[in-house]
Amino acid sequence: MSLYNVEIFKKDFSYQSSYQVGSLTYEYDYLSLISNKIQLPDVVEAQQGDYIRIMGDGDRVFGIIDRVTESDTLFTITYKPFLSLFDANMYMDRTALLGMSLEEWIRHIIQEHYVDSGDDMQNLKDADITTTSETMNAWLDVESNIENLYELLKTALNRYGVSVRVDVNAACSAISIRIGKSVAAERTIEADLPNILSGEFTTTNGSKSPINKLYVVNEKNESERAVYYLTPSDKVTRFPLERISPVRFNTVYVSVSEGGKFEDAAYEKARTELTTGYDNLIELTVFKNDRMVNPDGWNIGDAVLVLKGGKEYRSVLTAKKVNGQTTTLVFGSIRRELTKLLARKDQKKLDTKVKNLESRVNDISSSEHNKCWDHLSVPVLPTTIAAKTVYYIE
Repeated sequence: MSLYNVEIFKKDFSYQSSYQVGSLTYEYDYLSLISNKIQLPDVVEAQQGDYIRIMGDGDRVFGIIDRVTESDTLFTITYKPFLSLFDANMYMDRTALLGMSLEEWIRHIIQEHYVDSGDDMQNLKDADITTTSETMNAWLDVESNIENLYELLKTALNRYGVSVRVDVNAACSAISIRIGKSVAAERTIEADLPNILSGEFTTTNGSKSPINKLYVVNEKNESERAVYYLTPSDKVTRFPLERISPVRFNTVYVSVSEGGKFEDAAYEKARTELTTGYDNLIELTVFKNDRMVNPDGWNIGDAVLVLKGGKEYRSVLTAKKVNGQTTTLVFGSIRRELTKLLARKDQKKLDTKVKNLESRVNDISSSEHNKCWDHLSVPVLPTTIAAKTVYYIE
């Protein structure tokens, strides 16, 4: 049995404690910052904000401790990925994105808040931030100069394939942050082969958005308008030679940054609204030592062509799950849990509205009822009927 070494470090990389465990289960999801837990039978020196490193059997996990729970029998450490540091609202100059690459813009924000902030407790020790690609004329729908950086990083991956990769070298007390697109060539996985232990596919109907025509209006000057079309060849243009039928259109506002041009902003808005990107969820599970898929060789943003039942599915890697001797590669931007959560929130809001209506009706006295209605009560739809109960993804 392989043993995993669990090590705890302070933020300045000073060693705190360590322990060994016999198994490891964890998930790294670029799109949802999932927390992981590791349970130890003995108490170790660890507290919120410390770094945790887990190594063994070819796995190397690094995270930031979120909380520590001690019971009579177990010592539980809950940790989040390093990317969770960027889950905060920050000041950023949105107009600067007009004159620099998306990667350099992100680098500047991280540099300003985690290297040059002037607060040693906030800064990262020996952080080296570099860009590995250049994406110009990017559009992130930034509406103000104060935004959540992590939310923008998700948009950057889904829209332009740009991701932030953090590598930590505890021995050298150094943090390496790389910003850019994947340089790996698209790889093919045949999901019908026996080395794929399990596979799950949640996809949209084709690669095109339901909307194929978009009216764009300048929110600050409504006289400025433009119409864009999505063509059968997936191009976004104002003057299409071919059209998609039936026509499905939508109308949106666009915010034009100071010094920017409406035409540029409108085109980027149309391109992001009319194209879906990798709007799917594909989960493939293989053994960790699978030589055909080589799960350890995949990084966030790597492109894949999955063949299944005579069909082709294109996507990019957005998450990994490790469970003992198996690894699940997660491709695409759809998340079932998130979609159901949003649906539950919408239903809860509607249930509350219906219950409030029932309460108001019940508060009306019988005499007042007789004055206003021919009935002693007003029928109200049950909340289970009135609420929206159809999920887009099951």
